Amino acid sequence: MVFDATGFDLHPLRVLATSFAFAPWVTTIFLYDMVNLAWEFLLLLFQTYFNVLLAQTTNEYWNQSKYPYLWKTVPMQGGQRRKFSNPFSHGVIQNILGFLTPYGKESSTDFTKVFAVQADKKSQ
Repeated sequence: MVFDATGFDLHPLRVLATSFAFAPWVTTIFLYDMVNLAWEFLLLLFQTYFNVLLAQTTNEYWNQSKYPYLWKTVPMQGGQRRKFSNPFSHGVIQNILGFLTPYGKESSTDFTKVFAVQADKKSQ
């Protein structure tokens, strides 16, 4: 048995059983939160990597074959091939600076030419 200086048992399972006996609702919520914390941490890593470091949305990542602006045709020996190219990414360091500060490299992309915007008939 493992005890601390005050004589309390520090074995994790006995601590959990004791806390459940005295506060079952709080212990249940704590265990639920610990289970959720695992996937929330993975989601944070995934979102940070794609949204900040690569300047790419989750939708662009999963559906990149559907978006022609993410692909360039590159001449190759014996023909051509498509190569992935993100026009919104300026490199990892510039992407981080652009996310954290207003001093990041500004995009030279004219978004009015990249996306076709239809006029709203209700506003006319």
